[in-house]
Amino acid sequence: MKRKFFYIPPLYFDLINLIVINIVFFSFYKEATSGLILLRAAIGTPIVLLSFYFESISHKVLEKAHSYPEEIKKLVTTGIYSKIRHPIYLGRILLNIGFLIIFPILPMAVVAITFIVVWYLMALYEERILIKKFGKRYKKYKEKVPMFIPRKRI
Repeated sequence: MKRKFFYIPPLYFDLINLIVINIVFFSFYKEATSGLILLRAAIGTPIVLLSFYFESISHKVLEKAHSYPEEIKKLVTTGIYSKIRHPIYLGRILLNIGFLIIFPILPMAVVAITFIVVWYLMALYEERILIKKFGKRYKKYKEKVPMFIPRKRI
């Protein structure tokens, strides 16, 4: 029997990520809310909201955006997926960056960096599966469309 790579769906990592952010925030509430909180919130909140934007427009194009990569039936290259290959992961990365700007304390930095690495590794893992599944089509798509940062305005 072929052993599968241990895979946790991104939705579970979303929940873990948000729970850990909340634990850090409430554990270090005084440190997190001290000094220039309004300025930090003014900068970080739009970044957090942008993360929700990427998540929502991804779901408009790809209804099963939270499915296992093995379950993906067709290669989606339209909408936001014509600009970047991993808009959902980009949104999750932005969420962590936004919270780190709002609450710039060491424990939040550890959480943000950890989850940014997790999202990047998840994207790489998905790409390996999609290359196996779609072959040359995905390789051409990968050459044409950047991973996270669009070449042109979205």
